[in-house]
Amino acid sequence: MLVAAVVAPLLIPRLGRSKTVVAGLLTATVVQLTLVTPIALAEAGTAAQRAHQLLLVGAFLLGLAGQTIKLTGDATMQIDIDDARRGQVFALQDTVFNIAFILAIAGAALVIPDDGRSLPVISVGAGIYCAGIAAIALNTRRRRAG
Repeated sequence: MLVAAVVAPLLIPRLGRSKTVVAGLLTATVVQLTLVTPIALAEAGTAAQRAHQLLLVGAFLLGLAGQTIKLTGDATMQIDIDDARRGQVFALQDTVFNIAFILAIAGAALVIPDDGRSLPVISVGAGIYCAGIAAIALNTRRRRAG
């Protein structure tokens, strides 16, 4: 959270809000596929130890990407929402964010095997990040057309 609090204010003015979110989602996708995947494939021994180290780096980077995206959303609300409504919108946004976070954890807990290794779950996670990128691209295209 601390690193994201430093990174987001540097990225948002340089990239813009949409591109900052896309950068976060791209980072999350790459991390998911390169640093998280090895834990699902590693056998016991040195490979498993190395995979756990990669997973720790991946967890940090996924947290950084997620918090940067969240802070970009917060900045958007501060810029685009009228002062009279801002508190209500923040409350709704925080509620939706927390519900989505809990649902994601609960959903993953239902499908992840006991050993915690699941290539399909990793792939679905990367797919969700890519779907977010596609949604931003469609929304951007729609705004330009309208």
